[in-house]
Amino acid sequence: MTPTARTLNLLRRSGYIAAVVERWLPRVERRQDLFGFADVLAVHPQDRAFLLVQATSASNVASRLTKAKSKPELRDWLRAGGTFEVWGWFQRDGHWQVRRVAVQTDGLTTVELTPRPRRRRRAVQRSVRLTPERAIRLASGLASGVQNRPDGFRVTCDSSRRLMRSCAI
Repeated sequence: MTPTARTLNLLRRSGYIAAVVERWLPRVERRQDLFGFADVLAVHPQDRAFLLVQATSASNVASRLTKAKSKPELRDWLRAGGTFEVWGWFQRDGHWQVRRVAVQTDGLTTVELTPRPRRRRRAVQRSVRLTPERAIRLASGLASGVQNRPDGFRVTCDSSRRLMRSCAI
């Protein structure tokens, strides 16, 4: 499914009437956007809002914003009361998500409409070789197989009785 199709689905689920406004030019084999910067036109009947959307992948959001800001038609569209957003689609954990960036009238400034997702830090796990004397001393203190240490490390003993020291972040 293309970014434009994903955008149409999301807009329609949000109550917008939406249509694709880019067209294919067969002689030159290129697509032409509405006003040179928009793929989808959407109108919300209850909110009386009209919106132009440039649908793309998340990696191309910055280039699409630069391209749109260079068009004088964008400034006219915003002055007339319309809104313009660039929607960058990306896949995380098997689900499609959108990054929405709006362009405002005052100086064509951009506003991030969707907060950037925070990446989870993964626990770092390292195996450490211990001296035999220290391993015996540590293993004797392991009643349940896991011992939490005050220095932020956790000592575990696996089934082969090898000791591992893993970071508990």
